[in-house]
Amino acid sequence: MISYIDNPIFRTDMVSLALIMMLGISPILFLYTYPILILRNRIRDEKQKELNVVFHSLQGNDDSIKAINIQGRGVPSNTTDLLTHRMFLESRWEWPIASHASF
Repeated sequence: MISYIDNPIFRTDMVSLALIMMLGISPILFLYTYPILILRNRIRDEKQKELNVVFHSLQGNDDSIKAINIQGRGVPSNTTDLLTHRMFLESRWEWPIASHASF
């Protein structure tokens, strides 16, 4: 829009206004996205911890098998349960907002 303005003084004013608006909007966007990034990092860390436990369980570590958190099922009894749980964990999205929301 600025490139269509013929008046150089008005164009300079528009550029200044656009820069001021960007500087004003930047802290607001940061304050909005910072909590989302914190939650995303926590979800990612928990997901990675659980995937590591499943990986060690598949390797035969008995202590890791007891640490798996499959709600309502107790300790998984076979490799199929472990692989299914790993597939479920890998399919989970790390962002705390809906996957269909666009930025």
